[in-house]
Amino acid sequence: MNAPLVRFWGVRGSFPAALDSCRTLGGNTACVEVEWQGHHLILDAGTGIRKLGERLVAEPPAHPLHLLVTHPHWDHIQGFPFFAPAYSPEFQLTVHSLRRKNKLKHLLSDQQQATFFSVPVERMQSELSFQEWDEGEPFTIGPFQVQTWRLNHPGICSGYRIQMGEHVLAYVSDVAPSTDYLLADALPGRPTRQQALKRLFENQLRLAENAHTVIYDTFFTTQQYEQRSHWGHSTLEQALDVCKRGKVKNLFMFHHNAEIEDAQQFERLQQCQAPKGLKVFAAQEGRTVACD
Repeated sequence: MNAPLVRFWGVRGSFPAALDSCRTLGGNTACVEVEWQGHHLILDAGTGIRKLGERLVAEPPAHPLHLLVTHPHWDHIQGFPFFAPAYSPEFQLTVHSLRRKNKLKHLLSDQQQATFFSVPVERMQSELSFQEWDEGEPFTIGPFQVQTWRLNHPGICSGYRIQMGEHVLAYVSDVAPSTDYLLADALPGRPTRQQALKRLFENQLRLAENAHTVIYDTFFTTQQYEQRSHWGHSTLEQALDVCKRGKVKNLFMFHHNAEIEDAQQFERLQQCQAPKGLKVFAAQEGRTVACD
């Protein structure tokens, strides 16, 4: 059986970066494709989804497309209006998200109001639908078994755990440590601050437990985090801790900060002290990796 493939179409965080210092890792914002047994999952719709859309139109897949959105911050949805398959009646596209009061369908529609964009969501000609899920609720997409869990990030943000046969991919794109600030909107049950932080950290472990591959937010250096710990992002050291606890095999640094030159990112990678059994990589736009 062929191994699942992971393709990185956008690896930047916060904003696209057309800088010489960012060309090696790539300048587009978050978008990752997972392909297995002819089925395609798309994780987030940052600017990287535009190139993915061009590829899918040129080579149409045999099965419907599924887009899993972590949260509606701009760097995770700003590419959606430029996703070519959404405009073609030949494509079926389902957009998945955590259940929220402000439905993702309405938020994406707001982004494409005439004031901001020339084509409204209602004029997209694909067979477009939206599906919301409760936290921790397992759901099936083709051969994929999926769950989504809340993360400590401003607003309502979640990560995804994707089971592919014997392999597990955890996508933890935007997350802050559960130590300094509670940044997430109120959790169900109205727990205390400490209870909420504990639950959100446990969610990271649920996502990463025994995963073959974890894609994790390493936006800040340790020094940057000390200055901006309220922003909602993590460091490589925090990623290593989660992966050690989860007994993870492969970690991909993700949501790269354009304020850190790519050469510095590779220095961070070379200098990190990964626990035994964990391999660490920097996610790179255009790269395809096999989960084998």
